[in-house]
Amino acid sequence: MGDASASDALVISRWNLIPDQGIGDGIFHVGVVAFHSHGMDRVEFSLNNGPWISISERSVNPRTNVEEYFVTLDGSKYSENELQIKAVCYPKNGKTFVHNSIRLFKNDPGKIVQLPSGDHDLAVLEDTHKPPHDGWLVFKPEDGVSQDSCRIVGGTRFWGGRYKFEGLTIKIGGADDEFAYGAQGEGKNSWFWYDKCMVIGNGPVDRSRWMNHNWDKTFATDSKFTKLKVVFHGSSGQLLCRNCEIYDVYEDVFRAFGLVTGTSVKDLVRPEEHFHPDLLDFANTWIQNNVIFHNCNFDNVQAQGFAGGEIENTAFVDVKGNFPGWSSMQISGKVENLFMQNTDLIGGARFRNLKDEECKNIVFRKCKLGWQEPFEPALYKNPSYSNIHEHPAMIWTDEVVK
Repeated sequence: MGDASASDALVISRWNLIPDQGIGDGIFHVGVVAFHSHGMDRVEFSLNNGPWISISERSVNPRTNVEEYFVTLDGSKYSENELQIKAVCYPKNGKTFVHNSIRLFKNDPGKIVQLPSGDHDLAVLEDTHKPPHDGWLVFKPEDGVSQDSCRIVGGTRFWGGRYKFEGLTIKIGGADDEFAYGAQGEGKNSWFWYDKCMVIGNGPVDRSRWMNHNWDKTFATDSKFTKLKVVFHGSSGQLLCRNCEIYDVYEDVFRAFGLVTGTSVKDLVRPEEHFHPDLLDFANTWIQNNVIFHNCNFDNVQAQGFAGGEIENTAFVDVKGNFPGWSSMQISGKVENLFMQNTDLIGGARFRNLKDEECKNIVFRKCKLGWQEPFEPALYKNPSYSNIHEHPAMIWTDEVVK
């Protein structure tokens, strides 16, 4: 069942941080989520090319409520305004991952627009308020205005810039509206961030999606999403989805990938037969490299779970999902560095038409895949499936690593 003694696999890691924020004079925790199929040794951080600080254990970051490797910044100690943080992730046995540096500011260069109670047309907001050169353009309710009484409606195109929507209700327009898709990003450096928002679609129609076109980065933190045909679509560069709730949706949830942590999906049910629902649609996206699903729960997902083409450097850790009547995994082609640990995906699990010469470092640690007992790998004695439990690239074990 594979050789668990050595690996040339790369660490799989993502920043759990939205860049270009201001930290002020207070405490701010900065971290990464990192996994390796043979265990992590440490993560080292450096601020503004200063000394490296080594973190050897994951712990809960109080800023994100996520178990990660993190360091603590104290804004009162810095004279520089621009803060560049580097991180390097070292496995116990494998290839080191070097992160691109990420930028923060001591003094926030962003701009805040506070909105009164009522409906606010997205096109008018985009035309009236332009994002700063650095930092974020933040739309949030005025003090004392509740989330449900302050709504963003309509849609428009964004031509670059960083837009944050905080504590708002976002209601997509009607199915026949010109911009029923909502926020259409165009070009590089178009960044969009939902924080503590309620995002509501317009039901099971084709144009019921908010993100569309070529957003460079999408961030969703502590937000809720419902009544959408497609939830995350159109982020060519990066998705960070942290501590979100997604429920009563109709077709695809993830067509954009990066780090998804602390997130639940409940009741993904197609309303019509011609819908082709996938929880994670790797076959219909730009990015499928360096992907993490961590501490996620998928309940009553009446859809294909993990539908993919070629996959590289992808981790599922502490993920639980049930897919009644559907395949929990359907993967074909090249698979390189797929790591699953403490993950139960209950539904048909298929590896078909694998490109054997291009498959390596596929590791399952304490996982359950399949409809019922016996779970993997014994399930695959059925000759209609690939005999994957004998594939030389695969490791099946109940031993877990840190």
